[in-house]
Amino acid sequence: MVWFKKLKDKKRYDCEIPEDQWIGKDIVWGLIYGDEEWAGGELNDLKSCKTYDAYVTMPDKNTLRVNAFVVLRILIEGMTFTRYRSTIPKLESNKKP
Repeated sequence: MVWFKKLKDKKRYDCEIPEDQWIGKDIVWGLIYGDEEWAGGELNDLKSCKTYDAYVTMPDKNTLRVNAFVVLRILIEGMTFTRYRSTIPKLESNKKP
């Protein structure tokens, strides 16, 4: 059984993107707020090159829950993000001028 669907807009999503270039890529879009959640959007999994229907909730002001599913909200897989409250460390570049 396959629970995935392909993204139709190839300009927006290129499955051949190397992992070191994933930062800054759009992976969630089309969400509309209503009834305490953002719903109706899509989520791209850059690793598997799959697209899922998505919705996002905020259980509290410091927690974001991103959920992905196919067709119905029966088989859901999600990820929880927690607000980072410290200073973000700067990355040092290994490139020489």
